Amino acid sequence: MFKFISIIFFILLFTFKVNSEVISDIEVINNERVSKETILIFSKIEIGKDYSENDLNNIVEELYETGFFYNIALEVKNGVLTINVDENKIVQLVTFNGIKRNEIVKLLKEKISTKDKNPFLENNIRSDVDLIKRILKNSGYYFSEIEDKIVENNNNTVDVIFNVKLGEKAFIKTIQFIGDKVYKDRVLRGVIASEEDRFWKFITTKRFINPELIKLDKRLLKRFYLNKGHYQVNISDSFIEYTEGNNFKLVYNINAGPKFIVDKTSLSLPIDYNKNDFSGVEKKLSKLQGKYYSINKLKKNCRRSREINFKK
Repeated sequence: MFKFISIIFFILLFTFKVNSEVISDIEVINNERVSKETILIFSKIEIGKDYSENDLNNIVEELYETGFFYNIALEVKNGVLTINVDENKIVQLVTFNGIKRNEIVKLLKEKISTKDKNPFLENNIRSDVDLIKRILKNSGYYFSEIEDKIVENNNNTVDVIFNVKLGEKAFIKTIQFIGDKVYKDRVLRGVIASEEDRFWKFITTKRFINPELIKLDKRLLKRFYLNKGHYQVNISDSFIEYTEGNNFKLVYNINAGPKFIVDKTSLSLPIDYNKNDFSGVEKKLSKLQGKYYSINKLKKNCRRSREINFKK
């Protein structure tokens, strides 16, 4: 048995040694802009260290993640590691045509992944165009069109140009609530953030169709109903209807469900907590019995419990 274990150990040790090699020197070829020192920092390769094939594969992955290279090959021969790289082109300039407001251009440049003096990754352009459309929609430009253009320069760089047609802004002409909503539209309009377009609301941006604002509206509506006792409320959908003159009707579909009354309340504490410290919380909880369910009142009691815990 001892001989058998020794033989297995020797085979495993031999296999490891065959598939790994100590690096005595490193050579980097075909790099133009990215220096050898920078590549070594990115790859974290150390001279004198034993590297297996799996270690070398991880090094290749880390170099690809920098975005500076589109092709990387490693070769180890007689202890010398050769790193052969093909560099991505560099973005010299990102330009937006068709947008006059500098604050919008500044916002877009901050958000997109393609940036001046960074590696050019063609796969990012499509996602950048989608992101630009979403940002413009959130600013009211629901009909915007974006066309990307790549201009190659002589110095192995590119200029990225986004030609933008903003179109007219999309105004909310009407906000409507349908379904088993229980409450009047006038009340529900006071709950949400979006607003109907009126001539005296020329400053606010809440009168434009904004997907992010619509998401907020749905959260606000749900909280409103939960505080009114509608424990099973469902804001099932929201949709936009195009009317005339670049105007929209914003519709929310609501199923309020029945109102729930709190039948009984109780406070469950960890075993090492002193129940007497939470007598005030239990007393406030008991006052909720027989009343309509309200998420705000429950959360207020939860905050009170945490405050007592922190004081301890």
